Amino acid sequence: MPKKKSLYDKLTINSFSRQKDADGLKIRHQRFGVEDKIINVHPGLIVWGDFYQKIFRTCVRRFQDKASKSQLIKDIQSEFNIDWHWADTIVSDAQGTIDQLQAAKENRIIDLNSDIKKGHENVSEMIADIQFRLEKPTSRKNLLGIPKILKGIKSKLERLNRKQIKLKKLQSKERLPVCFGTKKLFNAQHNLEANGYKNHAEWLKDWIDARSGNFQLHW
Repeated sequence: MPKKKSLYDKLTINSFSRQKDADGLKIRHQRFGVEDKIINVHPGLIVWGDFYQKIFRTCVRRFQDKASKSQLIKDIQSEFNIDWHWADTIVSDAQGTIDQLQAAKENRIIDLNSDIKKGHENVSEMIADIQFRLEKPTSRKNLLGIPKILKGIKSKLERLNRKQIKLKKLQSKERLPVCFGTKKLFNAQHNLEANGYKNHAEWLKDWIDARSGNFQLHW
């Protein structure tokens, strides 16, 4: 079972100097991530990080429901009792995420269309190859290769059909897919031991931390 790293371990880098101590051993150095230092000195930032991300997730959901930016800033100010500056910062942050998700969706649609087009071109070439082989039946080798090509055509058409279904679903879906805390960590709850967790409570703590562990400052 893989060993889970604490935040301290994740933000700590161990190295050894070329210089040696009085006993002839290399001198060990440790560097600590700035996040760990800030949290230890200012634990209140953890609370603000949780609060910030809660508002941020709310904004992303509201944008998905077609809320306007100007109205959302007003709603967030009132709902979470924060001033205009912070509301504008968080809403702008959420708007940036929505823009990234939209761009990712559009790029995925372009990629799928390209894959489908190339796939059908490849199938056409394979069919032309079969026709060429049938035109020269005197070559036993040519005829023996036809069943393998037909099997390849069937396999490619099945994959193309799956991609076509995926493309239609993506084009028809208005809400943009988003997972706060990463999809990998979300799926880890279904196989706790293999992902280094003793129980669901351990996973839930990491899940909450991953969804609420950061915020942005705009001066």
